[in-house]
Parts: sequence; C-alpha cells; structure tokens
Amino acid sequence: MKTRLLGLVGILVLILGVWYVARPMGFVPIYDANLQRLAMSAYESQCAGEAFMAGESPTVAAECRVTSGHSQDINLNIVQIQFCQTVAEAYHMTPEACMKILTDFQLWPTYDGSLTDQWSESNPYPGGILGTDTEAEDSSRTGGREGLQRGEQ
Repeated sequence: MKTRLLGLVGILVLILGVWYVARPMGFVPIYDANLQRLAMSAYESQCAGEAFMAGESPTVAAECRVTSGHSQDINLNIVQIQFCQTVAEAYHMTPEACMKILTDFQLWPTYDGSLTDQWSESNPYPGGILGTDTEAEDSSRTGGREGLQRGEQ
C-alpha cells in the first residue's frame, strides 16, 4: 500500500512539474532604471503623447487608453514613431525631427505620459536591441580621426 501511494505521489509530482515548466509565461512589462513602466504598443504610445501634451498627466493617459483605437499588440519598433506623430504637430515640428530628438537623447515614452532617459545595466534603453535602431558609437581611441604615425608632425 505504501509503495503504491509513494508511486502515485511521484507521478503526481512529475505531472505537476512538467505543467509548471511548460505553462506560458505571463506578461512582463519593461521598465526604466527608476522602475517607471514604459510604453510598449501603439495605443500606449499615443496615449503617452496625449498625456505629455497635457502636462505629463497620468489621468489623461488612463482615459485615453480606455478610448484609443490603436493596436494593443506589443511592438517596440513603433512606440517612438507613434509618440512623435501624436506630439509633433502640437510642438510645430515634423515627426522625423521628434524621432531624432528621442534617439539622440535616448528618450522613451512612459506608460503614464512622460519621457524618461534613466537607463541602467539591468534596464537598458529599448532602442537598438528591442526597438528602433540607434547608430553605434565610435569606440576607437582616436574618435574616428586618423592617428599620427611615428615620425610625422
């Protein structure tokens, strides 16, 4: 009887272990170094833009997320583009100029409607690897200039 019960418990543990490992992982939002949640979809980005224009108001962002018609699918490649399309006209600039500002200063819209530039090793800038590509910095010692050869003046 004890052997049968022990075998049944062993099979149950095995089944539960396989289920635990194979189950799908839940949604994990991305954050900046200050643990502010970042916008990750077109609708979150549009609402972040509207809240940014309203003075970085989280209530405006929350109301917008209820009524927004944009896609809720996570797509980091369009977050900055959608944000710029939302705010560019209000600030009398083109979306391309807005994108240049965001990428040059490594800014990213937050879920609540502000911009963040706070990145750390554990919470890196989403551009490049996950989102929009950024230009690689020159890591040479001469900064892109040709170095002097010995004997040259």
